[in-house]
Amino acid sequence: MTTMIQKIFSLTVIAIISMVSKAQICNPDTSLKVNGIVPSNLPHAKVNSMYDQTITVRLFRDTTAKFGAATIPVKIDSMLVIKILGMPQGLNYSCLTNNCRFLPLINTCVKISGVSSVVDSFPLKIVVRTYGKSGNFSLPPQTDTIKQFSIVVDGNAGIKYVKSNELDISPNPISSFCVLPLLINVEGPVVLDFLGKKVNVPYVYEGNDVILRTENLSPGSYFIHYGSRTAKIIKE
Repeated sequence: MTTMIQKIFSLTVIAIISMVSKAQICNPDTSLKVNGIVPSNLPHAKVNSMYDQTITVRLFRDTTAKFGAATIPVKIDSMLVIKILGMPQGLNYSCLTNNCRFLPLINTCVKISGVSSVVDSFPLKIVVRTYGKSGNFSLPPQTDTIKQFSIVVDGNAGIKYVKSNELDISPNPISSFCVLPLLINVEGPVVLDFLGKKVNVPYVYEGNDVILRTENLSPGSYFIHYGSRTAKIIKE
């Protein structure tokens, strides 16, 4: 009897330790209520100093896909983070979920942490694989690359990279339109979903403003790239 109690106690302790260890990986941002990724940009790292940043993901459930000439409804089963390319030397990533598998409509997270000894700017490529069904038919997995993030590692001499990725947008959250300040000698704004796919959003120039017509956007989070600047928008 005593041996059995000891075994049960030992298993309970192991389970608790496992749960605590898993909880320490990262904590999802529970304020994210729409499909998307937060934050929209990663903060700078400092050379030879600890970097610890969490990315929260809320995966969408319903989408569409092209099948020949037809557009078919698709329900997402899950998404895997296959790898993250371009990380600064000394930084690594870990996921809250096993195998970095994300399920629809559940907030989960990826943590990027470590110490880098190299001062530079590092564009990241997050390779993901999405699984879904149309009706009872399982679709081939779709592999995509998310390219919205970069990590800048600053030096110790007080010289930092100038942040040029700030873009004023109003209103935000948006409904049928949003307004951006006009930038001279650059191509028009590009809207991407949180997987980095381009979304067709018409826009017009009016004086010193650019007006995007967003009434046909599905609710969720998107990113606008305009010149060298990036901003996140939320469609309600």
